[in-house]
Amino acid sequence: MNPLTSSAFASIRSRAVSLFTCLLGTSFALQAQPAAPPAPAADFTPIFNGRDLSGWGGALYAFQVKDGAITCKPDDGGTIYTRKRYSDFVVQFEFKLPPGAAAGLAIRYPGSGHPAYVGMCQIQLVDEASPPVDLTDP
Repeated sequence: MNPLTSSAFASIRSRAVSLFTCLLGTSFALQAQPAAPPAPAADFTPIFNGRDLSGWGGALYAFQVKDGAITCKPDDGGTIYTRKRYSDFVVQFEFKLPPGAAAGLAIRYPGSGHPAYVGMCQIQLVDEASPPVDLTDP
């Protein structure tokens, strides 16, 4: 008698296929659910109120608040910064870029001078899935 064709093996194989199908279905169901954002820590201090740009300075004319998010107006840009200074901090944020776009999160901007050249650090945010936007002068 071939053990691979026995009724006991067929039963095990059937249960394994059912379990695999169930797990596969669960996997797809879990992937379809967007992840809930983590709850902020008890001592977390938000720097954006979700309504307007109160407490911010810089090129405010180039930005707007839309659906609770700071968005750059079309064909505009610039640097905005919090008017309040922070010393030790942890930054937590979400961002969305259009295809090929590049942006940045500047930290330690002193509040005066050209933000690209004064004492600060910029964390690049780049859409790597699309061809880059050419920002060089011809």
